[in-house]
Order: sequence, then structure tokens, then C-alpha cells
Amino acid sequence: MTDAMRTPESTAADLLSGHLPVPNSAEDAAAVTRRVCVMPNSGRFRLQWSAATIGEYDWVGLYASAASTDDDYISGAWQWASTASKIFDTSVPVGANYQARYLIWNATIGRYKSVAKTPEYPNVRVNSTPVGYPRQPTTTEWQQLVSSFPNLQQSSCWVTAPATPVYNCIAWSLGLDDRWLNPDSPLSEFQNQYQSWGNKTVTKLSSSATIDGWGTSASTCTHGSKSYTGRSVGTAGLWESKCGRYLRITHERQGLDSTGYGSIIASFFPGYAVAFEEVLELRNVPELQEHELATLTAHVAVVPADLSASFEHTFQEWKNTWFTGDTAMSNNTHDLARGEAYETLKSMGAAILPLLVNKLRVEENFPALILYDNIQPVTDLVIGYAASDPRAFEGEQARAGRTVTQWIAAQLG
Repeated sequence: MTDAMRTPESTAADLLSGHLPVPNSAEDAAAVTRRVCVMPNSGRFRLQWSAATIGEYDWVGLYASAASTDDDYISGAWQWASTASKIFDTSVPVGANYQARYLIWNATIGRYKSVAKTPEYPNVRVNSTPVGYPRQPTTTEWQQLVSSFPNLQQSSCWVTAPATPVYNCIAWSLGLDDRWLNPDSPLSEFQNQYQSWGNKTVTKLSSSATIDGWGTSASTCTHGSKSYTGRSVGTAGLWESKCGRYLRITHERQGLDSTGYGSIIASFFPGYAVAFEEVLELRNVPELQEHELATLTAHVAVVPADLSASFEHTFQEWKNTWFTGDTAMSNNTHDLARGEAYETLKSMGAAILPLLVNKLRVEENFPALILYDNIQPVTDLVIGYAASDPRAFEGEQARAGRTVTQWIAAQLG
């Protein structure tokens, strides 16, 4: 049987019989970054997915409702996750209660198991919720959290999603878990950032608010939290925060008061000014064409060998400091623009731009945009959007991808 002819059922049978090598099914760090979403497209459902590591026989499927078993997907409305496009247009007309899932082979139980699910359509949050959450923090996690947030109450703290660098608090407070959005400053710009999504500013700490904005002052905004609407943890009135690249947790409304996040300085009542499909589409940066990749490769090749070696070593040193120490819970990649390694890279100047652009091709390196922005001498090659521009919601990962494309285009003339 060719791979093109395989179905989830036939593949499962071959895996059980030993006719195929069993993929690694451990639900480890790779599993927590798997995401799936469902959206309307020309009156039919479209599935879109991503993962840090996609297994050869991972697949995504559309289900009639959240009550469906993992085996009970809609016939013809599934796709191998390893397909190149990561987008699948089904023939299923848009309707209520449908759900998308991402499934991996679990050798322990000998069957496919979903590791990411969307809420039932048309829930206002279309991205996936990890299976197995909420849960109580481990001892180590609690110690890390309370060291950063001394006012956090353990009885109110539940882990609602695992640590991941893919998204941060600002994105999550807007209902997104597939991109990183830096908080704007000062307060007026921070408020505009939320208002541009359609949120209405209300009195700080108002009981009608469902989103709070945080800052250490009116000039430095740091964080966004939202009222908790996930699975019940037995305590009402909790709020929820994604703590930088660390865990997503519940907490009392002001439970994150700290030197790092400051305190609540603004509150909002939510709305949505941008259609979901438009926001999701903003993340779709076209892959580099062969001639574009060849151009970048040629520019990398002419960088002197000693400079290239120094850059590689120093870049890794800098990357090892990202979101560690006092930036462990940071929601702003601008906070990473410091330290000896960063200053050394900055001093190398525009000569390292081909090497840095090549790093930005890897999505996990998006925090390095702050270095690119600071050493790029051509203003027109630095991508930036006003908060009122819908493209401001594409996220730092997509901005990094567009930066790469734009830089190459400039070299091509």
C-alpha cells in the first residue's frame, strides 16, 4: 500500500501488526506545541495545523461534535499532518458544533489519540486546547511561579496549558494561541492595541471587564490577562494568564502583582474587529522560492569565515539567555536586547545581516528580530505596523518571515 492510499484505519492496523515502524508516540515537549484550528472558507470548513515536530503518521480530522470519539471522524474530512500545505479544505458545509482534532499514534494503548482539539464551532476562540488540562502545578512549577509572583495563591493556581514560546499573554488575552504579540507602550498605545481588536476600555478593575492590562508604570506596559472561561477547577471568578513563554495559569484577578508585571493599569470589555479567518490568514507567510533561497545562501557564503564563526557562537550564547532569569516570565521580546552576547552581536553591525536573516528563517528564532531591527541601517527594511493596522496582529513569527522575504527582495533589486 502506498502512503497516498493509507487511511488512519489501515495505518493503525499496519502499526499494530508491525508492518510499519512505530513512530515515537511520547506526549512530550513536542506534543504540547501541536495546534489545530477550524475556520470557514467559501462556506466550507478549512482545517489548519502546525507543530514543532510532525510525525509521519500524524493526522488532523473534522468531527461532528466534541462528543465524538477519536475514531468517529467525518469521512473524507481528514488529512495527514505531514502534507506540505498544512491547510486542508473539506467539503463539509459550515455549521454549528463541529470540532477539529490533531491525532498522533499512541503505542501504549495501540490506537490514535487526539492531542489537540478546538472548541465546538463557532466558539469565539477557534484555537486548540491541550488535552489533560487544567491540572495543579508541580512543586517545581509552583516554586518558579511564586518566586516571580509572591502574591499568587496556590489554591487559585491551576495550569491550563503547558509552557511554549509560540504565544504569550497579549495573544492569549485576545483568544489566540498561535503567535506572539509584544505589548505596546506607553499606556495610550497599549489601550489602542486592545481597542484595535474591538475591545472597549472600561474603568480599571470594573466588574464588567473580562480583560486586564498590566504595567510597571504608564510608560511600561507588560502583560494582559483575561477572565477564565475554561474547564471548571471548582473556584469561580478566576483569571487566566500566559506567563511569557512559560505556563498558562489561573489566578486571582490581582494575583500577579509583582515587580515584573507591576499591577493592573487598564481594563477592557472584549469584542472582535477582525474576522477570525483574516487573523489566521495573517500568519500565512509564503515559503521562499528556490531563487530567493539561492540569493540568501549566496550572501551568507561571502561573509568572512571568522566573522561567521564568531556570529554562530555568540548567537547561541545570546539565545541561551532568552527568557531566563529575570526575563523568564517576560511577554516582550524587547526585554531580550541586553547582555554581553547581545551587545557583541550588535557591535558586529550590518555585516552579519545575511547570517541573522538566515537565522530568522527558523520560526523559533523570531525573538532575534529585536537584533535585526537594531542593526538594519535601511529603515524601509524594518517592518513595523501601527496598532490600528490589522497586520499588527500577525505576530512576531510572521513579521520575522516577512522580514526575511523583504530583505531578500532588496538584494534582488
